[in-house]
Amino acid sequence: MIYYLIGMPGAGKSQTGKELSELTGYPFLDLDKEIEKHAGKSISDIFTENGEDYFRNLEFITLQKITENLSKAIIACGGGTPCFNNTIEWLNNTGETWYLQISVSELTRRLSGENLPERPLFKGARPEDLRSVLTDLLIAREKYYLKAWKVISEENATARYLQKYID
Repeated sequence: MIYYLIGMPGAGKSQTGKELSELTGYPFLDLDKEIEKHAGKSISDIFTENGEDYFRNLEFITLQKITENLSKAIIACGGGTPCFNNTIEWLNNTGETWYLQISVSELTRRLSGENLPERPLFKGARPEDLRSVLTDLLIAREKYYLKAWKVISEENATARYLQKYID
């Protein structure tokens, strides 16, 4: 089985995925890292040079490539992965999706110390606007996230908790 972790930027998909991989022995892949590896440049550069539409197509193609020979894995998807190109349906048909549902307050706390310009969707955002930007992003994306097989609440979004769902 392939388990896809989805959710907002800062939800902990990559960290939780790595920890879950260590607990279960399942291989772990970070979709953003795989895209950068295949493209030979950063996600930020791809957005800047080619635009978001190009990136979303590349994201879906990369996702298909990295999963075509996998029978089991834990994959941390990018925050927007399930929201474009009917990808949420594809994810749900090829594995199990788990939405790490984290509050805007907690996302703001987690991301406030980061270098926001490294994240394309936050480029140009001032730190004092972060909460508002995250709220708008969540409003636009949550309808896709809620199509996940499992919605994992903030207090349960840990590798130890998720381990019980791995076959």
